[in-house]
Amino acid sequence: MDLSKAPVIGIEQIDWEGTGPEDDPSAVLLGQLIVGGTPMHIEAIAVSDQDGEWEADDLSRGSVLTAVEEANGAKSQPTVIDGRNYVIWAAPFGA
Repeated sequence: MDLSKAPVIGIEQIDWEGTGPEDDPSAVLLGQLIVGGTPMHIEAIAVSDQDGEWEADDLSRGSVLTAVEEANGAKSQPTVIDGRNYVIWAAPFGA
């Protein structure tokens, strides 16, 4: 697939809401997109480098991070949002 033909959506274009734990709501950010008429949740999971491996800052999201990496067949590459590293994934949802 030629990624040079893919539309680019800037991180700043997404209206992020902190949905992490009470003591660290920005550990998990939730936004929404519409792709071809399909509503999508886009989630950003804050991660920290632990001995060369990315681990979720909110341990309850660790299984999601693992599932994303297994589905991709590769380790996730974080994106920086407001100075913090996040792994981003998206899934459709019913509106």
